[in-house]
Amino acid sequence: FGGARMASSGRASPHGDAEEEDEEVMRIPVFNRPSAAGHSLYLFQCPLRPQWRPYDLNSVAEAQIRPQQRRVDLKLPVDQSSATYDAQANYPLSQIGLTSSLVSPRSSYAVGMLRRSEDGEPLGVHLIPLDHSVQLRPSFAHVDNDGDAAGGAGRGGAPMRSSPAS
Repeated sequence: FGGARMASSGRASPHGDAEEEDEEVMRIPVFNRPSAAGHSLYLFQCPLRPQWRPYDLNSVAEAQIRPQQRRVDLKLPVDQSSATYDAQANYPLSQIGLTSSLVSPRSSYAVGMLRRSEDGEPLGVHLIPLDHSVQLRPSFAHVDNDGDAAGGAGRGGAPMRSSPAS
């Protein structure tokens, strides 16, 4: 149990003057809670997606989590009514795949949640540490799988040939 105060301590300014101490407005208890046994908390990062155009992770059609490899694969529906959707594409998509790569933890992150009472007064901040951080990037497995189904075609769609032995 720790506490957070919404006030600054009296410190000397760079000019040598003592700053006026702020009035303490409220005290909020801080609770550090471990992850629930058998559960892991993941942070999903999408480094190739612009911040102004996030993926809709509330509409995940399929998810696969491989805890031993710390790998996550997601399938999200594609908005086929969008003006940018190309129905004539070589690979028309109904879903987009995202696959993860593990990110080595460089610092300790936690998810914080402010709990309030029914009258709105803060009861405390609950902090739960993140167990894993993964970066989600688009998967092109559908292109690879289509090539395999076409009799060994590679990514370009042309059949792969082995070179003759010399």
